[in-house]
Amino acid sequence: SVLAVTCKRTRPSARTIASKEVTRQWKDPLTRLRLIRASAMTGNHFLDNWILDAVHDPDTELSQAAKLAVGVLKLKTRRDETPKLAQLKNEQVIAEALKAKGDAGHGEVVFAKANCNACHTVHQVDKPIGPFLGNISNTYRRKELAEAILLPDKTIAQGFKTNIILDVDGRLLAGYVTEDSADQVVMRDKEGKEWIQPKETIESRRESAISSMPEGLMKEFSLYDFVSLLDYLQSLKN
Repeated sequence: SVLAVTCKRTRPSARTIASKEVTRQWKDPLTRLRLIRASAMTGNHFLDNWILDAVHDPDTELSQAAKLAVGVLKLKTRRDETPKLAQLKNEQVIAEALKAKGDAGHGEVVFAKANCNACHTVHQVDKPIGPFLGNISNTYRRKELAEAILLPDKTIAQGFKTNIILDVDGRLLAGYVTEDSADQVVMRDKEGKEWIQPKETIESRRESAISSMPEGLMKEFSLYDFVSLLDYLQSLKN
């Protein structure tokens, strides 16, 4: 089960897989209820931040189960009264993010809910897809990190500009270039799948100025969610 691979001794890659599985399963109310109750019964703290979020779930049964789990697991509840990012201008969000503090644990939940782990990995043992974020705080300051999330087209990480290729059979292919030799190009798509494209089969090739990360990804999240996401990313050390 998801909770069975989340003990402290579990390898980071297994915990990442578990996090992705929770993200998938959490969409189903019945499964959410089962996971919340299982966490309370076993004393497992992997879902703490998911459970804290579920306290405010509009489903009364889910909300009550989450409140019970909060008590059993002795979790500290929180209230989020900050506005949605869609209500704010990007410069306002960045200004607030530089002076506000969130919760890194909650930020990990936001990372999963925003589906960031579909393209980004945070542990070196995980198979690479898009830019690795496990040591992002070494190269990005908080303001730059906030801008990169809110304005993904402004600065695209080196090596991760999307290459668009038209081959001689009329197929349009897109991905990151991981290897570029005299006779072939090795590409990786957003799902992490790699393929080899012989250069003799390429009709045309260009780099896109648009990031594969969509703008407005965080607009339905709150300012507290966003600040917590920044805290989480800055807490990563690999």
